[in-house]
Amino acid sequence: MKLTGRNVKNIRKYLKMSAKDFAKKAGLLGKYGAVSVYRWESGTVTGPDKLLPNIKKMIFGKLLASVMNVLTNIMAEIEVIPEKIDFIVYPNEAIYQYFNGEEALPFVLYQEANNKIIDLIKNLGIVASLFEINQEIYLRWLQNRNLPDTKENRVVFVENYG
Repeated sequence: MKLTGRNVKNIRKYLKMSAKDFAKKAGLLGKYGAVSVYRWESGTVTGPDKLLPNIKKMIFGKLLASVMNVLTNIMAEIEVIPEKIDFIVYPNEAIYQYFNGEEALPFVLYQEANNKIIDLIKNLGIVASLFEINQEIYLRWLQNRNLPDTKENRVVFVENYG
């Protein structure tokens, strides 16, 4: 998989990292790492394939930290490990892009990290319930509430789906 400039920018924004920190964690060595990241993001250059595993690790780490934070909060409230955790999954890239927009992580990387996290949760003995986002249900949801199709409403729907 080749990452586009937009992909790299979206990943870096998602990770909330400076270009310098992103370059270092991705494996760009030298004092011009940040410049290389900016050139990559602008499409002036293409990043080396050898950086992809490190970028995948950063995405996985951030998503895993988010899931573990939710799990910790649940455990703090009920003082037991939950038997089940609900996960939202997208059936394809078009639906993923529709609900997450152009600034989303690349679908393939999101899906790969999400699948690893689901496997990890299952290995802990917790059932992972998968709820597939459905655009038709979303459109009916909007219609029943007399709401317009906006980015904000998509977020509300995904957060409350399942």
